[in-house]
Amino acid sequence: MAVTNPRTGASSNPTATNPTATNPTATNPTAANPTAANPTGGPSAAGNPAGAAANSPAADAITPYVLDVPQAALDDLKARLGGTRWPDQLPGAPWSKGVPVDYLKDLTAYWRDGYDWRAHEAQLNRYPQFVTEIDGQRIHLGAAPLQ
Repeated sequence: MAVTNPRTGASSNPTATNPTATNPTATNPTAANPTAANPTGGPSAAGNPAGAAANSPAADAITPYVLDVPQAALDDLKARLGGTRWPDQLPGAPWSKGVPVDYLKDLTAYWRDGYDWRAHEAQLNRYPQFVTEIDGQRIHLGAAPLQ
């Protein structure tokens, strides 16, 4: 599927095989280090969002993206959810002064122990996803069939 950049009219094929699609920064060093596109230290897309680097290849690239959250990040989230310090429930009718603490405890327990992140990650990755940069901002594009 060819994709045309509406700003420049350039066409690319973002569905081409990309062995590093699980790590978009591996193929686009400017995603992790915006100044990498300009080793001279002059204006870059990050340093000058007004468009000094608007015609750079990195600014026009549309690359495939695969959601791949590191297991360490999920383990850290589970540990932080497990370490939540809960306040006492405020007096009064439930929901009249915020979310009831017991409701939040149940919701947090679900996210910590019940939610299957990897299953949802696989479901999201069934659909084509891409990333690009527009005016210095990283944009995530995704497409799912309408039902």
